[in-house]
Amino acid sequence: MEEQTSFTREELESNDLAFKNLVEFVQSGDAILMAGAGCSGELYPAWGDFVDRMHNAALEIDQDFAADKKDVLLFADKVKGCLGNDRYYSLIYDTFKPGDTTHLPFHVTLCRLPFKAITTTNYDLVLEYALTVVTRRPNNSLYFEGTTKNRIHEFLRSLNFNKSLSKLIVHLDLLHLTGDGF
Repeated sequence: MEEQTSFTREELESNDLAFKNLVEFVQSGDAILMAGAGCSGELYPAWGDFVDRMHNAALEIDQDFAADKKDVLLFADKVKGCLGNDRYYSLIYDTFKPGDTTHLPFHVTLCRLPFKAITTTNYDLVLEYALTVVTRRPNNSLYFEGTTKNRIHEFLRSLNFNKSLSKLIVHLDLLHLTGDGF
């Protein structure tokens, strides 16, 4: 049986060129990686499971707690309001604190790639542990929590002008981002 492709020759050539350009850009050392929830999915709960944990924690405080889980950002704000800061951040810490396995070989490989920085919205420290293996020194992460999108933008732009800055893991807490949205 002959395998059929759903792409035209032009689309395949265009894709090959885009892939070549992407590889060259990463190799240049000017690219910044955005690592999402799937990056640490084998070690920590998926978003849906974490949302359920937040909901259950809110129900322990208020049996009548009800909030729509479809808008995760709004839902998290309502849970935080119900739990209070201490309990809310304890829930995040208890869920995403390092376990027996702090990272996987995939994370080390990812950190060896020549990205200028790695940004993530994840709460876990998987990438920090992997970067420490790669650089052989503890990594200083940056956390942007409750800050405006302008400060994040300024920081990311500053990477263009500071060639001597060591690779960092930059956590962007979009659940508590203030400003005009992201």
